[in-house]
Amino acid sequence: MRRSGSIALLLALLLASGCAYYNTYYHARKYYEDAERQRAGLPLDRRSSIGLDLYEKAMKKCAKVIVLYPGSKWVDDAILLMGKCMYAKGDYLAALGKFDEVARYYGESDIVEEAEFYRAKALIKLGRRDEAVDILNRFLEGGEKKRRAEAVYLYGTVAYEEKRYDEAAKALEQYLDLGGDVERKRNALYLLGDSYRESGDYAKAYTAYERRLDDVLLPREERLQTSLDLTEVLIEEERFDDAYRELEDIRRDVVAREDSLKIDYRIGKGYLAEGRIDEAAELFRTSLKDAPKSEVTADMAYTLGGIYLDQYGQRDSAAAAFRIVTTLPAREEIREDAARTSKALNDYIRLREEYVADGADTARIQFLLAENEFFRFGEVDSAWRRYDLVANRFTESEYAPRALAAKAYIMELRGETGAARDSVLETIVRRYPRSDQAAEFLDRGEISVPDDSLAAWIAEYDEIYGAPAQADKPAVVQVIGRVRVFPGEGEVTVPGKPPVLFGPPGPLRLLEQAVPDRPLVGAADMKKEVVVDVEVEVDGLGRVREAWIVESDSPEYEGPALAAAYLSRYKEDGAEENRRATLRFRFRP
Repeated sequence: MRRSGSIALLLALLLASGCAYYNTYYHARKYYEDAERQRAGLPLDRRSSIGLDLYEKAMKKCAKVIVLYPGSKWVDDAILLMGKCMYAKGDYLAALGKFDEVARYYGESDIVEEAEFYRAKALIKLGRRDEAVDILNRFLEGGEKKRRAEAVYLYGTVAYEEKRYDEAAKALEQYLDLGGDVERKRNALYLLGDSYRESGDYAKAYTAYERRLDDVLLPREERLQTSLDLTEVLIEEERFDDAYRELEDIRRDVVAREDSLKIDYRIGKGYLAEGRIDEAAELFRTSLKDAPKSEVTADMAYTLGGIYLDQYGQRDSAAAAFRIVTTLPAREEIREDAARTSKALNDYIRLREEYVADGADTARIQFLLAENEFFRFGEVDSAWRRYDLVANRFTESEYAPRALAAKAYIMELRGETGAARDSVLETIVRRYPRSDQAAEFLDRGEISVPDDSLAAWIAEYDEIYGAPAQADKPAVVQVIGRVRVFPGEGEVTVPGKPPVLFGPPGPLRLLEQAVPDRPLVGAADMKKEVVVDVEVEVDGLGRVREAWIVESDSPEYEGPALAAAYLSRYKEDGAEENRRATLRFRFRP
């Protein structure tokens, strides 16, 4: 009897243990499924913040199964479920590790296929699309219908992101035939319309957008955006009257000012496509008055800045419009371009003001204006005329060899690589044999000069301008009105100037920190000081070449701080490489 009782007790303990780890896994799976139900039916962009506590509870239960019951048959399921929870929470790299773990240690398990599928999804989120596509291809032709449909959908989204629009359209059409999740179907129709638009098949794009609008439960914001995209198709097909009628129909259903601005923006883009520039500019100017702070306001101000600059040549007005963009919640690429363009325009305006002042250095100003026009705005012909003026009328200026080198560069861009360009290069070496530009072209072998000719030109140059100390060293060159030697060659004397010791550049010295404008919206409600730190990259002339936000108390003030950073100036020291510093901007109530 005692032996029989012992066996019964052992069986009871084993059953209890089995129930324990199964119950733990069961509760983990229930938490996960409850979280998934909470997310079901929500727009894709709103799902990431829902159910996080339930996913966390599920992960803890999974961890308990893995740690306390490592020999149980539910361990592989627990690892997979933990990976799915990590994926749902947005921790894609950790999720990928769990899916890899299932494949590595449980290769014979019947859940490996599911782990591989989720592995592809995680790879897509991590931007490793090629690896994901290799996996998805295995699901496109086989497997159960639901998973095959999702694989087709994912393949279509990858093709869309990689701008393979024909492949994207084919996959998305196939997904819609297979059916699936309501939200994915809505997103598939949207991407399908965009894919056909990008491919130039406007009729099919129009149809895809109409199919999306047939969804009576489509959320209001998505309905408005789809309707606006549909009118874009009409504009691209030059069916302008149809587009304007559609836009006014849409306006009857909107209440928010921002939605009305979106309609105004589309109408203005239609005017631009028609060539009605003045009407577009007036519409944008009127719409921007007292406009709320939004992305569409930034788009409108950015487009208006382009009209002022490209159509009217009004640099002052263009600078003001681009400066407004930097104060708004614009898309990153637009805000950065607006800040750069505003900075370039303000530089141009400042140089023009210097030009009319007494005692202006005409050669310097004309050269810098040419650099501004050429590198910032691509105005090649105007820049060429200014370079030519500096090279021919201010031959003794330090900017003359730089202007000649710029002309040679433009000629190369134009494909003029024959005798005319060689003549410009020879002029640089003959007139300015100690210049950086002469050294560069000689070192690169773009021009070959006999040693005796070069020696004669150097002697002639030294007789006119004065030979620097250590003149026998070929490394001596003239830079921005001073003379330097390559690192380690010590002190150099220039007639009429104090000695300068050149070596490693010293710390950057701030000469002028620009005062930022206040944001157009929100500044009046400021309760406490706002601080924005901007890191800048500065060249040897003390100019800020790049700037980016490193820390900020409030996004509303980042645009003004970024614009002011580009307008700040450091002491020029002739450093050959750009260096970095940090500017702190304080906005007080």
